[in-house]
Amino acid sequence: MRKNRIVSLVLVLIMCMITPIDAAVTEKYIDQQLKNEIKEQKIDELLDTISSLQFETKKSFNSIEIKQINRDLKRLGVQELSTSEVNSFLAKIGEKQMIPSTRSGNTVKWYTSTFDYWDNGTKYNIKRLRAVGNSEGGMLVNHLQDYVFYSNAEKAINVTTDMLSIYVQKGIGQIPIIGWLPYELAFSNNSNNKAKRNQVSARDVSTIMFTFIKRDNQSDDYYTLTKYSNRVKITIINSGMGYEDGEELDYYDKKSKVVYSPYFYSSSVAFERYKNNNIIYDYISHYTIYSYNKEYSKDIYLPNPLAGPGQIY
Repeated sequence: MRKNRIVSLVLVLIMCMITPIDAAVTEKYIDQQLKNEIKEQKIDELLDTISSLQFETKKSFNSIEIKQINRDLKRLGVQELSTSEVNSFLAKIGEKQMIPSTRSGNTVKWYTSTFDYWDNGTKYNIKRLRAVGNSEGGMLVNHLQDYVFYSNAEKAINVTTDMLSIYVQKGIGQIPIIGWLPYELAFSNNSNNKAKRNQVSARDVSTIMFTFIKRDNQSDDYYTLTKYSNRVKITIINSGMGYEDGEELDYYDKKSKVVYSPYFYSSSVAFERYKNNNIIYDYISHYTIYSYNKEYSKDIYLPNPLAGPGQIY
């Protein structure tokens, strides 16, 4: 009996010695994953800044500003790749579909970044390959110009009227991201207000991100595609006219929103698929623009190159 008590005491002492160490190691790994995610978010913020300069400002590029952004990206470990460099990587890992040379225009920019991932004491490498919409004419930048929902109408407006709203389609259903109530378009709370005309212009700029994983001691040939995700920056211009107490009122407003697929930054989800030797297709399929209490609608579909990077142009 005394011997069993001694053994139990020894086990308790061992657990007291080991548990803090294991906890510290686990905390270190979790902290590293959090830092990696923050870094990845910063990368996309910088890429969004470039996108804004291209699509949302009328001034010419400020070369000093662009050089600074590129320096910041480089400090974060980001490398811009040419089409041939992307194809070289795809060939190395055994991808069959390459990006045709005819698609080597300026519609897409390719970026890659890598970081470490730990699981049960084993170190892995995660590579992100981003395809970023760079100009119209390719599949990653869509532009809807002056789409008219209604005109020559007399639609009653109250304080809760849904003048215009945008929903994105995710796996869990439609999620509202942008909306306008009458007061945001300069209508007062007067009950005599009417909407006569509504039109929209929309631009969406997509980023497709492919995640590859391998063991740290393996060559790049062993990178395996485990996750396909997308994010999109949607910019909506809402314009039209109506009546306020019989007087014509023109309105115009612009809003933007960046939307991410559910597991866009998730390394753990990508790694789980790596262990199970399959791929997760994690993407936003489309968004819908609704006008006047959802009486009118317009679906806009986003690029989903499920066969891999070779489909992107």
